[in-house]
Amino acid sequence: MLLIGYFEGIDSERGICWRCADSLSLREFLQLGPTESVPDHSSLCRIRGVCRWKFITKCLSLCCGFWSKPSC
Repeated sequence: MLLIGYFEGIDSERGICWRCADSLSLREFLQLGPTESVPDHSSLCRIRGVCRWKFITKCLSLCCGFWSKPSC
């Protein structure tokens, strides 16, 4: 879900949860069934606190740079 927040430009945990709950394609990406609930925003807050957002952002930036390079 943090990846979704990063790529969609959503900074708040509540915003990420709302977006994931609202979008059928994102629910499918998260492998949630139609009746399953999206994890609570407090879960994302704990994960961000543990992982340190700057570290996550740096890793995602490196991955995006890697993915955007043309293959030989």
